[in-house]
Amino acid sequence: MTNAEIPKNHSEEEETASNNKLPEPTDAQKAIMAGEAAPEQQEQLDERLHVDLNTPEYTEKFENAELFVKTSPVMVEEVTAEGLESDAYADKGVTKNASGDYILTTMVVNQHKDAEGQVTRVPEVENTYVLEPGNFIVTNPVWHEGEPLNNFVQKDAEKIAKLYEPVGEGDAMDGYNFGEGKLAGKAMRPKGYSEGTIEPRPVIQNDTDRQVQIDAPWGGTQDGNFDCYFVKSGPNNCYILSQNDFAGYIPNSEYQEK
Repeated sequence: MTNAEIPKNHSEEEETASNNKLPEPTDAQKAIMAGEAAPEQQEQLDERLHVDLNTPEYTEKFENAELFVKTSPVMVEEVTAEGLESDAYADKGVTKNASGDYILTTMVVNQHKDAEGQVTRVPEVENTYVLEPGNFIVTNPVWHEGEPLNNFVQKDAEKIAKLYEPVGEGDAMDGYNFGEGKLAGKAMRPKGYSEGTIEPRPVIQNDTDRQVQIDAPWGGTQDGNFDCYFVKSGPNNCYILSQNDFAGYIPNSEYQEK
């Protein structure tokens, strides 16, 4: 499937259903989001707490956590030399720098509080990647109207084949927004979607009431906001999902009923 046209917006019912499946925020998180946190709490919002998700304490929490499955589709486009030279990926934000490299800048939407305690969603640069022929640009749905495309890069076809499968016939993907108009690429679902075999993963809502940082399993660190989620996909393989990314997940019990 190429140049797939995806309906732009969730319906009101779908948006409500998506919101209803999220774990209930803690009292402290509600206070932060409402701008009612104590001054010392608000001072902590800009200071990240380092969290070790591989401790016995978190191991037990993950063992007792609800299981979730990522089911939302993605658009996958292979990068070619011709495409780079012809600016074919400009709709995904790819630019050419002074050195002649083609750069994909990925964006993340973070929540911030102003002086009055009002929470706003702010798009910010997450990372930059030098694209090469044979890479793949993967685009997640946009969950809030007007926000930037949620892109990332996979390096090779073997990884794509391991993670995704083509969207099946009759899968209209209604309610998913991939930006304005048609987005080039192949529409795909997580591997195992059609057979009901996607492996569920335990998910914990950030229980620190703080902005956090963890040691990422792929190297370096990963940051998360006070409303992020902790996920475990294997031994010593824990990572963070933003609210935006978690919107593509559903409870495993709901997935098994489909």
